[in-house]
Amino acid sequence: MTGSRPYGILVLAILSVSIFIFFSPISEASSKHILVGLVSNKASLNISSTSSYILKDSKGKRITLKSNLVITSKGTQGMVNIKNDIFHLPLSISGKGFLVFNNTKYRGTLRIIQGNHGLNVINLLEMEDYLRGVLKMEVNPNWPFEALKAQAIISRTYAFRHMGRHSKDGYDLCNLPHCQVYRGVNAEDPLLDRAVKETRGLVVTFNGGIALTPFHSDSGGATADVRTVWGRQIPYLKATKEPFDYVSPYSSWSTTLKTSDIQKALGNIGVNLGTVRDLEAVQHNPFGRVDMLKISGTRGTKTLSSHSFRMAIGSKTIKSTMFNISHGNSSMNSSAGKQRTDINQQSPAPRLSFVDEGSPELSMEEERLMIVLTKQGFFNAEQMIDMLLHPEKRKSYLVNALNREPGKAKNTQRLPIASASDFILKGKGWGHGVGLSQWGAKSLAEKGWKNDQIISHYYPGTKIEKYY
Repeated sequence: MTGSRPYGILVLAILSVSIFIFFSPISEASSKHILVGLVSNKASLNISSTSSYILKDSKGKRITLKSNLVITSKGTQGMVNIKNDIFHLPLSISGKGFLVFNNTKYRGTLRIIQGNHGLNVINLLEMEDYLRGVLKMEVNPNWPFEALKAQAIISRTYAFRHMGRHSKDGYDLCNLPHCQVYRGVNAEDPLLDRAVKETRGLVVTFNGGIALTPFHSDSGGATADVRTVWGRQIPYLKATKEPFDYVSPYSSWSTTLKTSDIQKALGNIGVNLGTVRDLEAVQHNPFGRVDMLKISGTRGTKTLSSHSFRMAIGSKTIKSTMFNISHGNSSMNSSAGKQRTDINQQSPAPRLSFVDEGSPELSMEEERLMIVLTKQGFFNAEQMIDMLLHPEKRKSYLVNALNREPGKAKNTQRLPIASASDFILKGKGWGHGVGLSQWGAKSLAEKGWKNDQIISHYYPGTKIEKYY
């Protein structure tokens, strides 16, 4: 679920919610543990540990290992080959140190089970340790601490609310954006560990049950009503205006949609309007977010929710439903005969006297400059992810941007002229817009709001309660 963010959305970006019930009982937690699916249907696996570890199979066979372990699926279902010996699934692998799989360290236990077409790997661990491997994929550890605590609470709530989501595959949640991105020990951070520890066992509730706590990267100024996105009425997921203006990497975006691309996208969801002639926003929420669109073509007209249209076109193309529409030949388009140039063409970044290249830490002025440069496209997606996972690199990225020579800008891109039949969408924000906005939460924390105030703003009428 998020979105997005540059932090949560890059890695997050978009949450998928398929089933809505108003609450799950909040009687004492039956388990503080969670099963996380790591990979599915692999023919062979390589597993190691930072110390000796123990492998047990379903028939009671047990071996102790100190070296790399190679597990190979046999033709017979439910059986694997290890060191020229046969073991029966499921397998349990545990040790005093971290277990290592796919170059990632994991706490807890690894389980190997039979998948439909190979071997599935599952990580069994405590919920609090799971969150330690989640938060860095959603928020920047350098953000205000109250925003980090709010994210810890809603991520824990989200996990408990969706326990068993992948029960048919033998685990609770996957490690992908479909659930929450999880990267084990590799993603742990001292500040985020502290946020998890200080909120231990806390979840968001509504009418005595665990609340649904979707989140996204940036609301663009106001959140969306869940009804317009996923079609259900939920009292605490209404459209809400952000109390303060703020700047994020997604405060401004634009995209050009060709009529042929719209026609193809609509066809993929079973809507055939022929050649698209017009695209019009016909319903907005009170804060300007588009709720419904009318699409006209040579074979008819269709009214469609903006969320459905966004998903059909692609959530990375239409970053949010907070947008305006203009035709390619309108005054909003570039002058005829010229090319529109992506903002990444700006080069070099301005040289500013307050930037201290000798210090590894970013000052407040440098933090603000990073936000401006990010908004202007000086960093690509890979660089932003690298800065998320390695905050200590942010100063070097800033200095490199400032030292960039004219004509040496990376990832520059020429955008084609929009023809008269194309549609230009200019918007702000990133994500589905429902629930907590991560960049909005950051701005609230910077204004002195506590984590409970932030959560109450985005999920009005809910409470924060101790689950265990």
